[in-house]
Amino acid sequence: MPSRRPHTKTRHGCNTCKMRKVRCDEQKPICNNCTRGNRACSYPNQQLLSIPCNLANSPQDARDQIFPVRDMELLHHYTAFTYKLMTQDPEHLWLWQVYIPQMAFSYRFLLHGLLAITALDRRQQAEESQKETFMQLARYHQQHALTHYIPLLQNINEENCHALFAFSLILGASCLGLLHGDLVENPPNVISRFLDIFDALLGATAVAVEAQQWLHEGELSIIMSGIVPEIRDFWHLNDGARKALEGLISCVGNACEGSGPNQSKRDAYLDSIYALGTIMAPAPKNRQLSIVISWPVMAKAEYIALLKRRDPLALAILGHWGVALHLYGRLWMLEGLGKRLTLAVYYEADPKWRPCLEWAKERIEEPITQQVTPVDHIVSPP
Repeated sequence: MPSRRPHTKTRHGCNTCKMRKVRCDEQKPICNNCTRGNRACSYPNQQLLSIPCNLANSPQDARDQIFPVRDMELLHHYTAFTYKLMTQDPEHLWLWQVYIPQMAFSYRFLLHGLLAITALDRRQQAEESQKETFMQLARYHQQHALTHYIPLLQNINEENCHALFAFSLILGASCLGLLHGDLVENPPNVISRFLDIFDALLGATAVAVEAQQWLHEGELSIIMSGIVPEIRDFWHLNDGARKALEGLISCVGNACEGSGPNQSKRDAYLDSIYALGTIMAPAPKNRQLSIVISWPVMAKAEYIALLKRRDPLALAILGHWGVALHLYGRLWMLEGLGKRLTLAVYYEADPKWRPCLEWAKERIEEPITQQVTPVDHIVSPP
């Protein structure tokens, strides 16, 4: 008589894993599934782990509370150093150093967001023995931020939209920073982890869309300028990059012959490829980093859906985005991520798709010897 398989179902997993019908490791206060997926994590009959003198529920109470010395030190580091990571535009520095931290005392998700990105910044400068401590602190603040941020996306209004929008701008950078620790623990899951980040970034676009008028009337209007116009040709790229993206365009024609049901897929491919060309263009007011991170939003949800199905052409396009990330490899939040992503795509791809990834693979193998940006791909117009 065959032996019975051991029972693997967990009975005390978090609420999020139960809703998603996935196995929970029951790690507290935040399970690893929710950490990797940037999802709110809570357990039945258990409140979030609180920090001493944690922020109260109302904005007025939040301003009156004193939080731990540990977090006061993080906030000081943010206003002295970390805020500079959020922009390279001198006109925007005041917003990130003064205005947004002031607003954060009324919205605890935003305050937790600032503390999360600062803990990640501190991790890069810490001794090896302290790096894991700062990573756990960053995860703690990120999780608390998401717990309060996600429900508010269903109730965006004139009052909270400014804090929600500011947090959405922080979210991409902090997700990428947290990815470093996640890939150490789960190295084979590179593509899946990036898809989790894409979901978080797509959710954040709801704020900018729904609150566009209110945001344009507020202090954050100066950082609301979009990436326009989208570039629909590649004359601004060097020969290697131009040929690589033109090769992807040719693949679209082969993969989507005719129209009808294939038209939406064709549009998804083309939007993502032209978005690659756009993020390699000269960025106004030194906004190149934010533009590179915003590529998944520019590529749109239809393309992300193809990625989740491991569509071969969608994966090939993703591998080329890894090159843009690689060019920022000297920034701690992106260090090594572009190379790992492109190689993960290359080795997962069917061998017949690898020739269209050769340029990307060669580019990410080149060492970065100086501070470079996607502008390195640019040539002068004819």
